[in-house]
Amino acid sequence: MAETLQNQVVIGETYRMIHQRKGTAVVRVTGLAGEWIDIVVVEGTLRGMGQGSLREVGDEERVRDSLARFVSV
Repeated sequence: MAETLQNQVVIGETYRMIHQRKGTAVVRVTGLAGEWIDIVVVEGTLRGMGQGSLREVGDEERVRDSLARFVSV
C-alpha cells in the first residue's frame, strides 16, 4: 500500500515551508521518499539539530511530511 503525503508537493516546485520544529523558509522540493520530503533552502534559514545549527540558502535538508506545511509561492 502506497503512502499518501498530507502535502501535495511537486518535485522542482518552490514553496513556503512552515515546519513545527525547524521554522519557516522558502524551499524547493528536490525529492520524495516515503514520508520524507527532500528540500533545498531558497530564502531564509531553518533550525538544524543542535544548539546554533542553521540551514541557510543552498543547504539541503530532509523533513518529515507530517511535521510541515507547504504553501505555493
